[in-house]
Order: sequence, then C-alpha cells, then structure tokens
Amino acid sequence: MCITCSTGILFSKTCVTSCPSSTYLNASINTCVGCTNSCLTCSGTSSTCLSCSNGYYLFNSSCSTTCPDNYYANDYTNTCDGCVSPCLTCSSSSACLSCQSGYYYLNNQCLTACSTSYYADSNSSLCLSCNLTICLTCTGSANGCLTCNTGYYMYNGSCTNSCPSGYYPNSVKGTCDGCPFPCATCSNYTFCTSCLTSYYIFSDRCFSACPLSYYPDNSSLCQPCGANCQSCISATSCTQCSTNYLLLNSSCTSPCPTGMYAGTQSITNYD
Repeated sequence: MCITCSTGILFSKTCVTSCPSSTYLNASINTCVGCTNSCLTCSGTSSTCLSCSNGYYLFNSSCSTTCPDNYYANDYTNTCDGCVSPCLTCSSSSACLSCQSGYYYLNNQCLTACSTSYYADSNSSLCLSCNLTICLTCTGSANGCLTCNTGYYMYNGSCTNSCPSGYYPNSVKGTCDGCPFPCATCSNYTFCTSCLTSYYIFSDRCFSACPLSYYPDNSSLCQPCGANCQSCISATSCTQCSTNYLLLNSSCTSPCPTGMYAGTQSITNYD
C-alpha cells in the first residue's frame, strides 16, 4: 500500500504508469485525482473536461445535459456541435429548430422570405400556412390573400367565389374586375347582362337609346320591332315604316288597301 511513489504515479494507494479514465494527473502531488461525475476524462483540474459521460455533452471544457443556443447535442461524440447559421437552435448541423432574428422557420430551414403558400409570422418567427382553401399566396395572416386559389377571385383584399354586382370574375388574372360603363352587371368586359338606369341592352352592350327597328321593353332590353317597321314603341305598335312600306293602324303594309291612298307618312282614306 503506497503513500508516495518513487517511480510512477500514485493512484488508489498503488503506483501506476499513467492515470486511468475519469482521473487526471495532479503534478504537484504526483497523484491521479478523480474527474467530476459528468466528465469521462479531464485534464489539469477535476472539472476541466476532455470528454463526457453518457447523457452529458462537452462544451467549453464542461459537461452538461443540454447545449446552449447555436449548438446541438451530438449523441455520437457527446459534444455540443455548432448549428449552421442562421439556425438559433438545431437538431443537427443543418436541421434547424428555431432561427436567428430576421429569419423565419419552415421545415427545418431558416428563410429570409417564406415559400409560396406561407406567410411570415413576426410574433413566432415561423412560416405559417395560408388558408389554402381560398388563398394561393398570402401575407400577414392565413386569410390575408395576395392571390387566390382556383375558383376564387381577389376583391377588395380578400378572395371570394362570387364577385359582387358590377364586377365579373377574371379567370386569367384571378380577380373581380369592374364591368365597363354603363353596364350594371356583366359576365366579362364585353358582355353586359344589365344596364345602369336610362341605358338599354342591345347585342350584349348598353346604349342610351335602342337602334333603329328596336324598342326598349320593361326589362331595358332592346327588342325588335314588327316586320317592315323602322321605329316602334312595342312589337305591335309601329311609329315609322321601312322604305316602300306605309303606316296603317300602327302596322306597316304595302301596297295601300282598296279605298285608301298613300299619304306623307301613312295610309289615308279617300274622301
């Protein structure tokens, strides 16, 4: 049972040639002194670790059960290894768990801008999904649409599946576009379905007056006058006839019937 050694190093009352694992050489007393419990090997002092016991990770010559920000616990080496910038925390060198300031987390990555169909949430620093039922891209919130999914159209900062009166769905642009004046409603920019007050539909467009041979009905549609009628107030009430026809009792005829002659604008009885 040794107290000091003439050759070798004192360890557990015996002299050894080198200090065993979990101890270090204290040169001032030529003795192998035990490392702290978390250290597997150490040097110079009991707490200056060179490697760590299972369940502990080496960082700055100390062993701890957790690693600081920007580092991850490497279970193969029992060390705290650095995350790749701009990760704040990570599960491996390139698999981020959270991000540094100015970056947003999505699928183990840190991004300066979120991918399509996601928006940057400044409170959580996460890329969160848009409401994919209606939005294709969004900003600020899940329903803060920038562009709309198929079957929806952008109107007044949101996506709708039916455009309001005075607008039509533009499937190319994905927007509700305004009908041309003086349309009240339309199915596209050139196809009016109703008109503003005092305008009338003719050939899918709105006019302030119906063309010759047409009259406005109660639904503001330009309807054709009767046969050979140049102007009328209804389908059966002509006010002016086409060339070579004469007006008779709100109808147009040619030639004059027996007992009548052609006046300036209409057929007149003989005296």
